[in-house]
Amino acid sequence: MKLLEIIRAQKNNVAVGGWKKGAIPKAQFPLTRAKLKLGLDWEWRLVTFEALKQEFIVLIQLNLKKEEYRAILAMKYDMTLKVSCHHELHTCHFNWHCHLIEGDVHETYAGVLRDRDRMKRWPVFRSSESTVPFNPNKN
Repeated sequence: MKLLEIIRAQKNNVAVGGWKKGAIPKAQFPLTRAKLKLGLDWEWRLVTFEALKQEFIVLIQLNLKKEEYRAILAMKYDMTLKVSCHHELHTCHFNWHCHLIEGDVHETYAGVLRDRDRMKRWPVFRSSESTVPFNPNKN
């Protein structure tokens, strides 16, 4: 299964959790670490859905003070997750970009936040760019 197939697939049983602060408990986003720690200025929420006979979870992280955003797409796998994509914005560098698994997402390592052997960044920038202003209040 490829990432593009997941993105384009019909989503079922979509559930959007509320915004929270603090560490993300392992029970809610189960990787090999005990929990994901975030700084005090970060907020996060989870979105779950089913597609292509699989269960998925999206971890959304937002830091208005730093002007950073992350959405991490993961597929449930046994008692852990297989992360297939990070969609990110850092206004201090590299504008909107993704870290994504090329090829079959089933081949990525389970339980890790970023499979450094199989993920690539897209697009690849030639120099630090930040051309789109961050405006969280824009409708």
